[in-house]
Amino acid sequence: MTTAYEAKLIRTCVDADPHTLVFRRSQRDRTPFALLADDDPDDVLGVTFDRPAGFLEDWTARVGTRPRRVGVVGVGDRMRSTAASAGSDSNAVRGVADPTDGAAIRAAAADYLDAWPDDGRAVVCFDSATALLEHRPVDEAADFLVDFRQLLDEHGAAGYVCLDPSAHDSDAVRTIGSLFDTVVECLDGGATGGSE
Repeated sequence: MTTAYEAKLIRTCVDADPHTLVFRRSQRDRTPFALLADDDPDDVLGVTFDRPAGFLEDWTARVGTRPRRVGVVGVGDRMRSTAASAGSDSNAVRGVADPTDGAAIRAAAADYLDAWPDDGRAVVCFDSATALLEHRPVDEAADFLVDFRQLLDEHGAAGYVCLDPSAHDSDAVRTIGSLFDTVVECLDGGATGGSE
């Protein structure tokens, strides 16, 4: 039961790759869960720089249904795991304390994707390329995102990367934007999401 939402499709390509750059109006905007839910995922992985333990609760409250499996990588978070929910040993928060350690972020995400079965659709939300750019130069952030997308491709997962373009200069936005075939802009603060 996703709610109605508003987003503007800025760019997409025929036969585009399955990854989308989501422009937020500000870094404080909520993760556009409805946009992710439109992909009808069985499994959901969040890579978040903010409130990792709240990712599942936010998903359930705003989308209305719980995915089969949920994983969360808390970047800048020292927490290693939380109690798994009943019936699923895959629901945990894996912390990566150093937000500049791209290899550790990738490895934590890969641990989830490697453990999940191939029968189903996985969607990955990287909730803040803006936070990534706060810790790394633009070229390094771009290299990380290319590598991260390759990881998703290896697992057949669709990726959504959120960016607040107002927090960066036009060169940084252009560099990150050039990595994606599909770009959407949230019009309602990202409380919900979608394309027109």
